[in-house]
Amino acid sequence: MTSQKVTFYSSDGIRLIGILGIPDGKPPFSTIVICHGYGSSKDSESYTTLEKLLLPLGVATFRFDYRSHGESEGSWQNLTLGGVKSDIKAALDLLLTHYHESIDQAKLVLYGGSFSGLPVVWITAEDQRVKYLICRSGVIDPLLRYQGLYDLGKWKKQGWIKTGESNQDSRYAKLNYQLIHEIADLNIKNTLSRVQVPILIMHGTADTTVLPEQSLFLSRHVGSKDKTFQFIDGVDHWYHGKRDEMQQTIVDWIREKVIP
Repeated sequence: MTSQKVTFYSSDGIRLIGILGIPDGKPPFSTIVICHGYGSSKDSESYTTLEKLLLPLGVATFRFDYRSHGESEGSWQNLTLGGVKSDIKAALDLLLTHYHESIDQAKLVLYGGSFSGLPVVWITAEDQRVKYLICRSGVIDPLLRYQGLYDLGKWKKQGWIKTGESNQDSRYAKLNYQLIHEIADLNIKNTLSRVQVPILIMHGTADTTVLPEQSLFLSRHVGSKDKTFQFIDGVDHWYHGKRDEMQQTIVDWIREKVIP
């Protein structure tokens, strides 16, 4: 097994950094593209552990930092859902252009957690290269989520809103309205209905950061006839105490659906 750091660029020229893991054996390989959450990175323990579990099974992995996160470039103030979507597309372009001999294009999995929920669903609805989808504790309707937290009218008018959650990092203290402006007119239910690939949806029942209703909404409206919905009882957004169970659920699903 080998891994290598990869530099690539989004369509608007932002420098992005990823780690490509290639298993032993003869290519092409089933491949998973791992998209992290807000304020996280490709090097989160959750994603590096998943990489360690999947590589011995013959599954290639690509985890990367989207703009303004980790080692990638980009201004936090200019972070948008559409920009994250653009970064995911750039990752797909990279793999299927420069590493096409290693990637089994019929077995390409897209995995998004938390903030990446809508971007991975959105791109799967539009990009037929994605053959399988995993959404863990995803924010599927950001407007619905933020509506319960902030005054959306005030947020739009002044251009930013205080979050009250600096977490010792000033980037968390404010959210720019630009973050969500592209989806103001997006028909999310229609977008979900166009997702036809096999999908695994996961959520912790005690998640108060992203409410389980977000995954229920996805399950109700996704167009796929092959959908697996897994609640994990009593865990929060970070799956404290049951992270191994969460990881094993993903591995078992990939074994069943993706690996020959």
